[in-house]
Amino acid sequence: MQITIPGDAEELVKRKAALAGFTDVGEYVLDLVIADDRQRDAALPDPNDPRIIQTIEDGYASGDAGEISAEFWEERRRKLEQRIAEREKR
Repeated sequence: MQITIPGDAEELVKRKAALAGFTDVGEYVLDLVIADDRQRDAALPDPNDPRIIQTIEDGYASGDAGEISAEFWEERRRKLEQRIAEREKR
């Protein structure tokens, strides 16, 4: 794969790669991609976290959620608009 880096950015990338101890810009970019991937993975919740497991179990135990339809959302919107109007009266 080839990546073209425009003008001034190319010099910046070369300089940053050298400062980070890389002899090759490709290795530096690969390291950045791997670091980004690790950071994203770290941001994901741990599926074995007891709080997550409990939340899922609570959801299952709460029973059928019912159908989510246009009428459901209309009713939710109506109730929300009503609550907002009540707050504005205060």
